Amino acid sequence: MILLTANRSMKGKDSLEQVIREENTLASLPVITIGNADRLLNDSEYRGQ
Repeated sequence: MILLTANRSMKGKDSLEQVIREENTLASLPVITIGNADRLLNDSEYRGQ
């Protein structure tokens, strides 16, 4: 299982980035963040990269 998200916010103590930095361990599941969700959905070359 992975978490795939376009939420790359680092604003606030409960942002996804902050939670990852504080709670991540070697046993944690992977989190993949997408920089441009619209491009991911509409550009096959970008998706391939």
